[in-house]
Amino acid sequence: MTKKMTGDEQFASAVPGNRQEDLLERIEECAWGFTTDPEIEITDVEKRNVLNIEYTGVVTIGGAEHRFHIRSGNNAGTEIL
Repeated sequence: MTKKMTGDEQFASAVPGNRQEDLLERIEECAWGFTTDPEIEITDVEKRNVLNIEYTGVVTIGGAEHRFHIRSGNNAGTEIL
Protein backbone atom coordinates (compact mmCIF):
# COMPACT_ATOMS: atom_id res chain seq x y z
CA MET A 1 0.00 0.00 0.00
CA THR A 2 1.43 3.39 -0.99
CA LYS A 3 0.62 6.26 1.35
CA LYS A 4 -0.26 9.67 -0.02
CA MET A 5 2.50 12.00 1.15
CA THR A 6 2.40 15.76 0.76
CA GLY A 7 4.24 18.58 2.42
CA ASP A 8 7.77 19.40 3.45
CA GLU A 9 10.37 18.88 0.71
CA GLN A 10 13.07 18.53 3.38
CA PHE A 11 11.80 14.99 4.02
CA ALA A 12 12.61 14.07 0.43
CA SER A 13 16.08 15.61 0.62
CA ALA A 14 16.98 14.21 4.07
CA VAL A 15 15.80 10.63 3.48
CA PRO A 16 16.94 8.54 0.49
CA GLY A 17 14.02 7.66 -1.79
CA ASN A 18 14.25 3.94 -1.14
CA ARG A 19 13.91 4.52 2.65
CA GLN A 20 11.15 7.15 2.72
CA GLU A 21 8.12 4.87 2.88
CA ASP A 22 9.75 2.59 5.48
CA LEU A 23 10.71 5.53 7.70
CA LEU A 24 7.27 7.10 7.46
CA GLU A 25 5.66 3.77 8.41
CA ARG A 26 7.98 3.49 11.43
CA ILE A 27 7.08 7.04 12.51
CA GLU A 28 3.36 6.35 12.05
CA GLU A 29 3.53 3.14 14.11
CA CYS A 30 5.21 5.04 16.95
CA ALA A 31 2.72 7.92 16.77
CA TRP A 32 -0.28 5.56 16.92
CA GLY A 33 1.35 3.76 19.89
CA PHE A 34 1.83 0.39 18.16
CA THR A 35 5.59 0.23 18.80
CA THR A 36 8.67 2.13 19.96
CA ASP A 37 11.82 2.89 17.96
CA PRO A 38 15.20 4.07 19.28
CA GLU A 39 15.56 6.54 16.37
CA ILE A 40 12.09 8.08 16.77
CA GLU A 41 10.70 10.23 19.58
CA ILE A 42 7.08 11.36 19.44
CA THR A 43 6.78 14.54 21.51
CA ASP A 44 3.09 15.41 21.10
CA VAL A 45 0.00 13.64 19.75
CA GLU A 46 -3.43 15.16 19.26
CA LYS A 47 -6.17 12.73 18.33
CA ARG A 48 -8.72 14.42 16.08
CA ASN A 49 -10.98 11.37 16.13
CA VAL A 50 -10.59 7.58 16.00
CA LEU A 51 -9.00 7.65 12.51
CA ASN A 52 -7.09 10.96 12.45
CA ILE A 53 -4.17 12.31 14.48
CA GLU A 54 -1.68 15.17 14.33
CA TYR A 55 1.71 14.75 15.94
CA THR A 56 5.23 16.12 16.29
CA GLY A 57 8.54 14.50 17.08
CA VAL A 58 12.19 13.94 16.28
CA VAL A 59 13.84 11.29 14.11
CA THR A 60 17.56 10.60 14.00
CA ILE A 61 18.88 9.98 10.46
CA GLY A 62 22.58 9.32 10.04
CA GLY A 63 23.35 10.85 13.43
CA ALA A 64 21.45 14.10 12.69
CA GLU A 65 18.17 14.97 14.39
CA HIS A 66 15.22 16.07 12.24
CA ARG A 67 11.99 17.45 13.67
CA PHE A 68 8.67 16.62 12.06
CA HIS A 69 5.02 17.65 12.23
CA ILE A 70 2.57 15.26 10.56
CA ARG A 71 -1.18 14.90 10.10
CA SER A 72 -2.32 11.37 9.47
CA GLY A 73 -5.56 9.58 8.87
CA ASN A 74 -8.37 8.91 6.49
CA ASN A 75 -9.21 12.59 5.90
CA ALA A 76 -6.14 13.59 3.86
CA GLY A 77 -3.76 10.65 3.93
CA THR A 78 -0.37 11.50 5.42
CA GLU A 79 0.54 15.17 5.29
CA ILE A 80 4.05 16.25 6.31
CA LEU A 81 3.82 19.80 7.61
